[in-house]
Amino acid sequence: MSEVCIKCGHKDFDSQGNCLYCSTYGVKWFKPGTVLDSRYEIKKAIKAGGMGAVYKGVDTRLSQLCAIKEMLNQEETDPEYMKKRFMAEAKLLADLRHNGIPRVTDYFTHQKRYYLIMDYLDGIDLFTYITVNCKNIGVDEKFVVKIGIDVCDILIYLHNQKPEPILHRDIKPSNIFLCNDGRVMLIDFGLARPVNPDTSSEKTIVGTMGYASLEQYQGHPEPRSDLYGLAAAMYFLLTAIQPGPLKFPPLKEARTDVSSWLEKIVKKALSLYPENRFSSALEMKEVLEEKRDPGEFKDDSGDLEEVRKELINEDITTSKKGFFTQKKISKEHIKETAFIISSTSDVEKIMEMAEKSDERALEPLIKILSMEEFKEKHRKVVDLLGNFKDEKVVEPLVKMLSSPDEIIRRYTPVSLAKIGARRAIKDIGKLLKDPSIAVQKSALQAIGDLTEKNIMDFLSLFLGKNMESYRDKFPEDKNLYFDTVEDLILNLAENKNMLKCYIHLSILYEIDGKYFEAETYMKKAIEIRKKDINLRVIYVRILMRLKNYEEAEENMKKVLEIKGDDMKLQLIYGEILTNLKKYQEAIEIYDEIYISCQEEDIEHKLIEIYYSYGKKLEQHSRDLALTQYNRALMLNPGYKEKDFFEALILFKSGRIKKSISILKKYMDENPDGLWYDKGSKLMDEIKNSPFPGVISWIKGLLD
Repeated sequence: MSEVCIKCGHKDFDSQGNCLYCSTYGVKWFKPGTVLDSRYEIKKAIKAGGMGAVYKGVDTRLSQLCAIKEMLNQEETDPEYMKKRFMAEAKLLADLRHNGIPRVTDYFTHQKRYYLIMDYLDGIDLFTYITVNCKNIGVDEKFVVKIGIDVCDILIYLHNQKPEPILHRDIKPSNIFLCNDGRVMLIDFGLARPVNPDTSSEKTIVGTMGYASLEQYQGHPEPRSDLYGLAAAMYFLLTAIQPGPLKFPPLKEARTDVSSWLEKIVKKALSLYPENRFSSALEMKEVLEEKRDPGEFKDDSGDLEEVRKELINEDITTSKKGFFTQKKISKEHIKETAFIISSTSDVEKIMEMAEKSDERALEPLIKILSMEEFKEKHRKVVDLLGNFKDEKVVEPLVKMLSSPDEIIRRYTPVSLAKIGARRAIKDIGKLLKDPSIAVQKSALQAIGDLTEKNIMDFLSLFLGKNMESYRDKFPEDKNLYFDTVEDLILNLAENKNMLKCYIHLSILYEIDGKYFEAETYMKKAIEIRKKDINLRVIYVRILMRLKNYEEAEENMKKVLEIKGDDMKLQLIYGEILTNLKKYQEAIEIYDEIYISCQEEDIEHKLIEIYYSYGKKLEQHSRDLALTQYNRALMLNPGYKEKDFFEALILFKSGRIKKSISILKKYMDENPDGLWYDKGSKLMDEIKNSPFPGVISWIKGLLD
């Protein structure tokens, strides 16, 4: 790789990585032709930013275009944790399925950077569309309304995800993409914010200046924050004016031709407080579609100046890319205050301070937790301690995991997860065997928040279930998987026994029909135990579920090099070859097996392959095709459905009348026959054949 500016090509950057010629981020970009993960070939760079770069690429396995999105960590404080955060986000995106969201089809790491493989989109983002194509002139109102409706539709999908809504958090013109085919897409879920560890560092990126709502500045985004971002983007599309932080010049002054109806919609969605905006993306969409009235508009702009002053006092600053950050109050600035805790009113006052995350309440809260006389307040205290990312909180909370109060046992894992207490995972894991299902789920959710959320959410499906119902899916060697899902969860969370973790996870994903994930984890297991034949057979089974027969064949060959005399494995290989349409090789395998066992299933499979091979050969040679059909017929002279093949051979040999007679007899006598459907197709083929008089023959027979 060479470090150059992806925009202007110069190689001179300041200490922050900005190009000295055009202020674009310096990016170590890959040259065209570079192949990542042995599969994705770089074709050209599309764009770059502080979060990484986007490339146009080709998936060499599927021979189709793809977008390769690079995500990098600017604060490499904990690379392993960074990787886990990236994997969690990648898997979250991989589960999204909406026409307005590019699909994530793969993800991987390379040289301490993280990559998403997504659908390649042809088109233009709306910021470039306005600034370049429209030469900084606002666009037609109807166009803006259509964009609004389409983005609302995407937000309805995101905000209704379970178990909790997904927020985009960075809706702006450059993240709304207009495809050449007219589709509107919401993009940059990965690049909208860096993959940063959720630690007690000074900065937390929460949005983009001008498009972020008040609650985002305060660090509390919610679904209506996305509606604010959409309205800000609509304002820009109409006026070509970049909005300032919480500041929008009157729309009618910038665009006098905008209707009062649309002006009211934009103003309402841009309300300072979320409760004054539309209640949901669905409501906003229906208003834009004119299915309902915009409703009452409560003007809260009078509070704007006071709010802006508060934000300035809190030291809101702008990052290189236009994201904003908020500095947190350091401990050095907190005045030490002594509290006397002798009454319920004292406790209430401390809890009120804690609800505002006032650091002065921390020590008193911990003290209250040890005071039996305020036992009825312990539930609330456990919950409030989750507001403080301080090591002092961990030990008192861990003690509460063994509380006899079920509610406290439910609340405590949540608080430990909120403060990022990964060292408490083992203690939290003990609750996976708690008699209360609610406590088990709370513990699992906390472990997921601290490690791999998507995996833990998935494993909750199997929590407490008896493995016996699906044990036959696992390897014969019991040392290669865990006795319980609870053991799997704990080992995963602590990065222990990863071979067993990968195998167990892969098979559970296979059982649930998530074959992409099953392949990923079995592949990891095989990388650890390359010579394990049993694992490779399971891997082949998963590949066949994915219809990836080429790779299945390659792996099966390695298996057969060691266990070539195993009939079950030979049958699997024969099925793979059949699906690859390598009929001659498949026939050799099934022929040999049939000679040794004469089983009906093998016989039928062999007949099917002769038939399929014959159909393939018909494109080149009728005589060669007839040879295969005759082999099918002669395999077993007593085959109960041989009439179908007799009719087929007669027809292909030009003996139409005889063929029709035998085929009609077969179909009359075998309405549930294995070859009945193909017999119907053959009858249609005969009817459409160019032989003179064929229609009258058929009619005569049917009459």
